[in-house]
Amino acid sequence: MTRNKILSGTVIAAFAAILLAWAPSTAYAGANGADVLRFTDEICQFIDGNGSIVLVEGGHGNVVTTNSHNGNVNGFCKAKGVPNDTGAEVVWNFGNTDLLCVIGGVITQNWEITVSEDGNAIFHCHAKI
Repeated sequence: MTRNKILSGTVIAAFAAILLAWAPSTAYAGANGADVLRFTDEICQFIDGNGSIVLVEGGHGNVVTTNSHNGNVNGFCKAKGVPNDTGAEVVWNFGNTDLLCVIGGVITQNWEITVSEDGNAIFHCHAKI
């Protein structure tokens, strides 16, 4: 291989690594192609009643994460006025979405989102660290 081809391959590999590192922190399209739902101390991304991603920023107790002494991490995210045009309560989880939750650097299937008919939503994500 020539030096230019090696450098070109290195640049492409570095760019791909940057994209992979950045991608998990972006919002995804929920049931429309999401891979993960992200949960941090500052934000949570969850699915509204219509199947679209909602981003909630921390503050005023909206996003709370706790770590227990036995290695569990729990995240709770609350929001009001979340779109739900279904006319009924909607419950999302791994079983009906195939989406994973990322919390505390751990990927888990143990999560649930409930969106009430009037747009109150709560997202709970639980993982063992």
